[in-house]
Formats: sequence, C-alpha cells, structure tokens
Amino acid sequence: MGASESDNQHPAEPAVESGDSPSGGGQSRPNHRPTAREAAQTFSRELASAVTRRTSRACTTELVGLSAESLADFHASMPPAGARMLLTGRQSQPDRALEVVLEVPQAAAFALIDTLLGGDMGGYVPDRAVNETERRLLCRTAAEAVEALCRRVWCDNSGLISVDSTDAPDQPDRPSEPVVVARTELSLDGAIGILRLAIPRGVLEGSDRKDRPCPDKLVQIAVEASDPNLNPEDLAELAPGDILITDLPADGEVRVRVAGIDKFVGRLAAGNGRRAVHITGRTDQTPD
Repeated sequence: MGASESDNQHPAEPAVESGDSPSGGGQSRPNHRPTAREAAQTFSRELASAVTRRTSRACTTELVGLSAESLADFHASMPPAGARMLLTGRQSQPDRALEVVLEVPQAAAFALIDTLLGGDMGGYVPDRAVNETERRLLCRTAAEAVEALCRRVWCDNSGLISVDSTDAPDQPDRPSEPVVVARTELSLDGAIGILRLAIPRGVLEGSDRKDRPCPDKLVQIAVEASDPNLNPEDLAELAPGDILITDLPADGEVRVRVAGIDKFVGRLAAGNGRRAVHITGRTDQTPD
C-alpha cells in the first residue's frame, strides 16, 4: 500500500473534522468524497476513540490492507462465529443513507465485549457466536465510527445522523455491489484481532471512473527479452556499467508474463517519456 506504520496506526484521539488534516498526512479535502484509504482511516480512528472513551483503556487501530470485492464474496467469506453487523447511517435532510458491513472475529469480539463491560476474561473465548445483547453492545460502540464515516463521505459536519444496526444477512440484498474491504488490526494492551469493514465503492472517490483493482489485488507483469546465455563465471563478474548483449534484434519482440505465465508478445516502445511495451499479440496468436 506504500504507507508506513506511522501512517496507518491510530491511537485514540478526539474526532477529526473533515476540514482537518486526515491521519496519515497529506492535504485534506473537506468538499470531496474520500479515497478508500481515507474512509477506512476515518472509521478505524473513530472506533479507537470510541472504545477508549467507553473503557478508559488505550485502544489503537492500524489499517493493514484494502481489497476490492463484491458484497456477495465478502458475505461468503465471513465465518459463522463472531459478530457480523450491518450498520446503516441515515440522515433525513437531505434524505440519504450509507450501509456498511462490519465483521469482528470471535476472539476479538469477546475480548472487546469483556473490556466494554469492565471485565477481565484473561484471553478466554466462549465456544459460541455472540448473542443479541452482545452484538448490540458492539454496535453502539461502532456506531460512533459509522457516524464519522458518514460525515466524511457526505462532507457534512452539522446534520443529525442516526445509526441503525442488525445482524448481517447470509445473502446480501445487492450481491453484485462492488465494495472496498478494509482490514484493521485492533489492539487493547496488545493486538486482539483484525476487523473487516465493507464500504460501498460508489461513495468513494474514483468510483465514477473505470473500475480499478485495489493495491492488494494488483497482478505482477514482467517483460522478458531473450536469454543472454551467461555462464556462471560471467554472472559472478557482472558489475555496474556492464552491458548484456542478447540475441534479440533491436526491434525484436519481447514476451509479457502475467503472474509468471506467458500471455502476450510485443515490442519495446516509449510513451509519455517512459519505457513501454506495444502489445502485438497473444502467445496463442500470430503477432501482427
């Protein structure tokens, strides 16, 4: 993702209004939809703050990854134990709503519930899913973070926002809806687990452009010329400034590998002042 640990880790702190610089540095954009990272950081920061206020124990969160999925895939990947919450932020004027799905794994859910109740389970995890009362306790805590997320998405620091919660269904109403899944590590005197939050892609910056994969979903592409036929002795003597001569003509074709598999052939070129490859065909087709 290219962010340092200090960019991602959020100790509990007062709520940051959308006009302030977001955690992680950079220029704030109070009148623009947030990026996936900004939205995830807003939620995780406010969740840490809410837990700290309710427990008087220092809570920190660290964003550890983002990925692009369908809502159906996200629901299918949630384990049966733990807490699965559908949280909906609503505003009446103007009339709008934002639905997110939060998954808290079993061990983290019970550790958090015990902390919120002032107990000390000493790491004990009941062999069951959370019950309705426990889920509501978690939802009340997460609701503050959802409200902050709604204000960031809607660029609204004044309107009244209510947050409703229910159990997340096994089958979502909009299974094909694209979402960004943020993975956040929650710590209370040590890491207790990784929470996952599904945010609709449509409310984030860039959703009106051609869909692009999140960084966690990028595929490695390599361009390969012909073998220079080096022997081990020559390889051992390579030094900066040496030139490797291959049997490939200057205008010859190169192979393009996708995730280590030959997929395309092309020719070296230039574009926008950078090295490029002009794709001329697939490996199973005759090049143009």
